[in-house]
Formats: sequence, structure tokens, C-alpha cells
Amino acid sequence: MTNRCFVYQEGEKITDIAMPEMAYWLTDRKVFIWWSISEVDSHVLSHLKNTFDLHDLVIEDIVNNNQRPKIEEYGDSVFIVMHVLKKEKARLKKKQLAVFMSERFLISIEANPYDSLLDGFSAYEHDAKLLKAGPGSILYSLIDRVADQYFPIIADLENQLDDMESCIFNCDQAEDNVRQLYTIKRRVLELRQVIYPLIEVTGKLYAGRVPKACEGLQNYFRDVHDHLLRMGHTLDVIRETIATAIQANLTSVAIDESKVTKKLAAWAAIFAVGTFMVGVWGMNFALMPELEMTYGYPISLALILLASGFLYLRFKRLAWL
Repeated sequence: MTNRCFVYQEGEKITDIAMPEMAYWLTDRKVFIWWSISEVDSHVLSHLKNTFDLHDLVIEDIVNNNQRPKIEEYGDSVFIVMHVLKKEKARLKKKQLAVFMSERFLISIEANPYDSLLDGFSAYEHDAKLLKAGPGSILYSLIDRVADQYFPIIADLENQLDDMESCIFNCDQAEDNVRQLYTIKRRVLELRQVIYPLIEVTGKLYAGRVPKACEGLQNYFRDVHDHLLRMGHTLDVIRETIATAIQANLTSVAIDESKVTKKLAAWAAIFAVGTFMVGVWGMNFALMPELEMTYGYPISLALILLASGFLYLRFKRLAWL
């Protein structure tokens, strides 16, 4: 994906332009431009600073593409950072999307592009009424597309939890269960770190003193804000469910271990009775009347069996065996 620049007038895209033409179009107050950057080099950075008068701190944030989602105002311009997420196998791949916007232009910078947000953007370009609102309409469209990409990831986490529900109390899978739950919990944490700051960003775009380029678009940004709030609430529910599931899984394991301990203790008590009796009669003292009894041996065996049988039945009734 290469860098591209579009010119919009009265809600329609009228042309694509190259970097040298941007300064000319910026003088036409009837249009606004959108520069979509996917490859940042020294030439692009120099053009950003000289043509669009970007602040040094903005340039620094563009180069260091590991910023948390945020919004910063520089006079009549606004700088926004958000993160695009994509699921690849068992992990989430994240890239930064930075946007610098004023009333006359919008610049979007995608770090390490894999699926450009330009793909499928035609659905927004057909909404002339929206595009007439200026660069703020492009910002809304970008944030809306970024937020839409979070929904399937959250839905997948919910499906994983639903699939695990049947095996939470399976002690044979206890270790695997906890490992999977912690994996899901880590995904939830990654999403929270992306979504909650973006909720704060969208809140500043529709409530209170909004940037000039966003005036008239408060309802659109409020809609995205509500979607993000709903996603945040869902993540909170998932996190609480995970905590409950982990506790339930560990409790199940503890109960299973308690059952094993009871069985061991019961059998130990049963064998202890026989061991005690055999130990007493095996001391070989001279004056032990039982040693002279004709039926002393079978009687002693019978007593051991009776005592052991009584204990076995007793523990069985207590559900220890």
C-alpha cells in the first residue's frame, strides 16, 4: 500500500494528487484534502513538517509508533492516536493509526500496514452528506472502522468462554482450563488498553468544547462513543466471568483433592486398627493369656476383621469411601 492523497469538494472526491501538489490545493478554501500515509520516510516527515506545519511532538509520536490511544490539541488542529487490532491465530496483532486534522486537511498515518483502512472505504465516500462536513467526517469514518474491527474479536472471546463452560468442572483438564482462561484474560487486557482510552478520545469529540473540524458531527461521534462503551462493558463482564471461572475451577480441584484426602485418611484409619491389634499381641510378654488360648489366633483375626469392617461401613456411610 503506497501513500495516497485525495481532494474532496462538496461531499465528493474530485481527484487524487501527488505530494508536490498539496501546497497548491491547501490554498483553495473550497476543498479539503486527506493524505493517507502507509510508508513513513524522511521525505514524508519533512513534507509533513514544512507543508502542514506539524509540531515536533507530533512528528516524534508518528516516528515512535507505540503510543497509547490519546487526543491532543495544537491550536485549531487535533492529533489523535488509536490502535487497529487484527487476530492472527492465537495472538492479536496491533498497529498504530495516527491522525492529524484541521479544518482544511486530515492526515492519517498507519504504522506497519497489513490491511489498510482505505480498503472498503467506498461505503463512506458514497455518503455525500457526511463528507460535506469536512475532514471531521473522515476522522469519524476512520474511528468507526477501527471500532468495528473490535467487535469480532470480543465476540470470539465470548465464544471461547462459552465453549469452556462445559469443562470448567472437569478436574482432569484443570491445568489446561486455567491456561486457556489466562490466555483469554490477557486478550481482554489488551483490548481494554486499546478501547478505554479511545472512549475518552471520542468523548472529547462530541461533548463540551469540540475541535472546530468536528463541529456538526457530534451525533456521529456520540454513536461511536456508545459502541465503544458497550464493548467496554462487555469486556468487564468477560473479565468478571473469567475470574469466577478460574475460582470455580480451582475450587473444583480443591474439592477433588479433599475427596482423595478423605479416602486416604479412611483407609489409613482402617489399617491402623489392625496394625494396633497385631502390635499389641506381638509384644511377646510372658504373661499374655491370649497366647495360651486354643482359639486365640482365629479370634484375633475375627476381631481385626470386625473392627476393620465396622470402620469401612462407617466411612462408607459418611461418603469418605
